[in-house]
Amino acid sequence: MGQPYTGEYALVHGDFFPANLLVDDHNRITALLDFGWMTQYGDPRYDLATGWVFFDMYDELKRDTKARLARLVRTRVLEGEVGILYRYILLYSIFTANAYAYEGGDGHYRWCVGNLNNPAYWAGLA
Repeated sequence: MGQPYTGEYALVHGDFFPANLLVDDHNRITALLDFGWMTQYGDPRYDLATGWVFFDMYDELKRDTKARLARLVRTRVLEGEVGILYRYILLYSIFTANAYAYEGGDGHYRWCVGNLNNPAYWAGLA
């Protein structure tokens, strides 16, 4: 599990999801916004991993978006890479659990704890 990253490095946005994209009238992406403290140089799969769980982070759409996007992502990545995506979700959840409310009394903390208690993410690491 503790293997060094040996892939190509790229700019990682760190907060990649549709609300940070600008699109034109033809639905073409014209800009990526909101680079911040999670922006880094590393594995671009990080944005893929976190992007699908950020899409409807607090289930405001009430449409099980996270599960539907998870199925779509799993069909588009190599079989051995799914565990890497889960690892990035778990790491993000550890690093940011109290990023917005130090005492952990907000929705983000609960969302992170939900990720950390997701048995599928842990089972996918093996």
